[in-house]
Amino acid sequence: TMDVQLYQPSLSVRFSLAKNPNAFLRKVVELIRLGTGFPALHNDDIGIRMLMNKGIPLKEAFAWNPCGCVETNLEGRLRQYTALADINLGSMIEFTLLDGKNRKSGRYISARTGNPLYFQTYEEFLTAVKKQIEYAVRAVVKGSHVIDEICLNRPVPALSFSFKECIERASDYAWGGAKYNTGNGIILIGVADLINSMAAVRQIVYKTKQATMAQLLEALDSDFIGFEELRKLCLDAPKYGNDDPLVDDIAGDMFTFIADEIEKYSSKFGRMTPGILPVSGNTPFGLMVGALPSGRQAWKPLADGISPSGGTDFNGPSSVLKSVANIPHARFVQGTLLNMKVEPAMLSTENGITQMMALLKSMCSLGVYHVQFNVIDQEKLIRAQQNPEEHKGLLVRVAGYTAYFVELGKDVQDEIIARTVQQGSSVG
Repeated sequence: TMDVQLYQPSLSVRFSLAKNPNAFLRKVVELIRLGTGFPALHNDDIGIRMLMNKGIPLKEAFAWNPCGCVETNLEGRLRQYTALADINLGSMIEFTLLDGKNRKSGRYISARTGNPLYFQTYEEFLTAVKKQIEYAVRAVVKGSHVIDEICLNRPVPALSFSFKECIERASDYAWGGAKYNTGNGIILIGVADLINSMAAVRQIVYKTKQATMAQLLEALDSDFIGFEELRKLCLDAPKYGNDDPLVDDIAGDMFTFIADEIEKYSSKFGRMTPGILPVSGNTPFGLMVGALPSGRQAWKPLADGISPSGGTDFNGPSSVLKSVANIPHARFVQGTLLNMKVEPAMLSTENGITQMMALLKSMCSLGVYHVQFNVIDQEKLIRAQQNPEEHKGLLVRVAGYTAYFVELGKDVQDEIIARTVQQGSSVG
């Protein structure tokens, strides 16, 4: 990969603090600093736990492999689908504040959880958010079951030939012939938008009472136009990605709740499985969500994967990891995806390489499943967007894949440019 610098085939690394030597980790960092977006680094110990949570016995879970973007798989033995539908977490906040109405269409399309003007406490608001998520999970599960019956029961003989048990049982992969089968996945998009919005409502409306719910709703309905001071309050509220307990407690509570909710359901192939990977879906999903209490304006991209919203993580990469670690990664068995962007100068020295190695070890110690890096000068991205003919070979990490920057749509390019550039990698 270091020699050819192509965007395919993709390269992933399983790393274990207990098993892999420093020499191996150093080689990983030497590739990272080339700026090709490779490799995606996976915490081997969390990957094993994810497979066990899918029902794979430990003796076989050791042989797990990264698959697709960041998904966990067991080659030749496990039947699964990452997701047949995704849940827009930004919409969960919007539905809560509009009693189930979609701002863009003006239609009531979700659960009726009550007029937020009557919520007297943050706990009432929290309960309403959870009810919206419960409704969305159930709707996605029902849709997944329909797709299972209509679309996914057709034979796939070529795929089945790569599964030993399918051959031995004369049973197609699509019919559950693999050694292990797990229910379809449900993927979540807009993690930081959910957390930051809930933190802002708690801080501004209920804790400090700097604004009323009515004022916040009016500002959101106007996309903050004419409400610049209130938007500043929203932007200044505690933000996920800064190792701030005033917001990170929401991440732990909400994503434990979401994992529990998804695992309540099963398909004919097994228990439903959650994951957090955007596959660039955060950009089109943002087109369906109006302004949010986090300070995000209407129709903008949502945050990607489990990454903080661009420009809101101020305390360096170690603080990002500490915040991200509040999510119970081993529960989100389809995988979790963390993007980080660093300056090339950060890895240009021996000290920088050593610090990056320490950062990756900390990621594993904290129980974070995955991280990948864009190592690129911010100005170069802007120049490439303005003069694509001069930058045809520029590789960037988008979501769970690497692509040529100039071949991406402008909205995706803008989202990559907006990601926070980390200036140092010291581990606190």
